[in-house]
This record gives sequence, structure tokens and C-alpha cells, in this order.
Amino acid sequence: MTTVNTNPEIIRIENIPAIIWQRAQMEGLLPPGNAMLFGYFAPDMRAFCGLYLYARTGKMKCDYVLPAYRRQGILTQMIVYRLRVACEKGVDKVVAYCTPVALGAHIKLGASPVYAYKNGITRVEYYLENLSATKCL
Repeated sequence: MTTVNTNPEIIRIENIPAIIWQRAQMEGLLPPGNAMLFGYFAPDMRAFCGLYLYARTGKMKCDYVLPAYRRQGILTQMIVYRLRVACEKGVDKVVAYCTPVALGAHIKLGASPVYAYKNGITRVEYYLENLSATKCL
């Protein structure tokens, strides 16, 4: 009998072919630095997101939740997970560039809006020492 994991979990996606990483970096889709991608599985993949680390700063990027699974708190779980990972890696500040749809989730978790661009994107910053929700595990 095969058992299926029905508990949602966020895991690091590690088996991405090198040619995809190289192409994405060459085209400017992935900034230089230590990139980590995560997937939200319950049991199938319902969302993915990225975290890029540069010295003492992290950047959240590439957040995507499949349309059928939106408005269920998945984005919030992925944000908190990445903040914890960043904290464990010794990062002091995490930035994110948010669409209007995602901005509320970031602000509820303690992000400070820093700059609103003309295209509707807002830059937010998290200062990890100020966030009780992101204590390192």
C-alpha cells in the first residue's frame, strides 16, 4: 500500500538542472548569490518561491501560488518559512518586491514598505531582529 503525504510542507527544491540555473542567471532572472528555491507540497506542488542570500541581506523572489490554491494562507506560510531560513543563515535584513495582492501579507508579518514604484510594485524590508514571528528554530 502506498501512503500519500497529506500534510502540507515546504521543502527545498534541489534537483534543478545546472543548465537551467546558468540560463536563468545569464538572462538576468536569477541574481548572483546563493539562490534557494522552495516548493509547497500538499501532497502535490501548489506553490514555489525563492530566497537569494547576499552576505547579510536576503531577497525574496519568484513567489507563485497556483490559482486554484490562492487565498488559503500558502503565501504567508512561504514568507515565514523563508524568514526563518534567512535568520538561520545569519541574515539581518530581507527585502521583497511585492505586487498589490501580496503586499498585505508582507505588512501583516512585519515588513516595512520602503518604496512604491510606478508599476504598482512595492519594495518592503524585514529587519529580523524586530520580528518575533521569525525566531530561528
